[in-house]
Amino acid sequence: MRKTTTVCSLRFEAVEIDDLLSVLSAVAWLNCPDVKQISQFTELDSKTTRQLLKNGIVLGLLDSFDGELYSLVPPYPFKGSIAQRRAVVRESLVRMPLLTNARQFLCMEETLDTALRKAATVQRIEHFDPKQLAPLLKWAKDLKALEPGIVLEDLYEEAAKAKAERNKQHPRKRVVFLSHNSKDNPVIRQLATDLTTAGVSVWLHEQRVCAATSIAEKLAQGLVESDWFLIGLSQDAVESAWVKTELNQVLLDEVVRRGTRLLPLRLTDCKVPELIAKQKFIDFFTSYETGLQTLLHAVKTELGPVADVAIQPVAGAVLPPGTLVTKR
Repeated sequence: MRKTTTVCSLRFEAVEIDDLLSVLSAVAWLNCPDVKQISQFTELDSKTTRQLLKNGIVLGLLDSFDGELYSLVPPYPFKGSIAQRRAVVRESLVRMPLLTNARQFLCMEETLDTALRKAATVQRIEHFDPKQLAPLLKWAKDLKALEPGIVLEDLYEEAAKAKAERNKQHPRKRVVFLSHNSKDNPVIRQLATDLTTAGVSVWLHEQRVCAATSIAEKLAQGLVESDWFLIGLSQDAVESAWVKTELNQVLLDEVVRRGTRLLPLRLTDCKVPELIAKQKFIDFFTSYETGLQTLLHAVKTELGPVADVAIQPVAGAVLPPGTLVTKR
């Protein structure tokens, strides 16, 4: 007779949130790393690394390819503060369907234990075992993701207020959202490093087609915190499914709605997509150093209304829309 399994179909590992932040930072920097590379980068043992990766996948923070290689799903603050990085995990907890249902039952004055059991039933989690989910509840409580009535827009409102306060208190401190194709990782990593060194905070976003959720919604947290939306354009990028399907008017409207300014960066000799062809853009492939200095000048200028922002041309760096330059 076959033995019937009674193991809970969802298990959350008892590891530390801040160790997950180290793993996420490693994956953000490395190009589809494996467990061994992540462990070396973070100085965590392989067992702990695997547990953290498993939790990251459960929360929708990470994807796994063949169970061996890993990549980030949401935008992530490159060299960001602990608070910024914890906010990414908090958002994923608020998004999690199991916890969404649990908060709904809490709003109906159920106890936490009952709310979790009912939520697990709604999510078709078999052989419910509260002990297996206790670490998840601890994370959710620590990051205030279990408060009844909390929704994603609450997080975005908090981020918008924080940005307004930052712009008031530190008018020259800038945060940029850098969207790019994974094949452009080498130049993007250098650009992120140079921007960070110059005092500009960077959110990294690897362009990926988002089937389950609206791409505009998926990027909202990073967009709200950022002053500029920088989109890296290369031949690989403009030919990608992301640019062809997700770079659309809905996304551009969301960029404006979140109080963020759009600025394309041309990394290779490529045609700028028609949707943003009227935008001034900064050219990096003719001269990386000139492009970097032009970008720093642009993002650090005083911020006015979104619609009024214009990039001042600098010889050899900012090209009029549609202009193609042959690399020297």
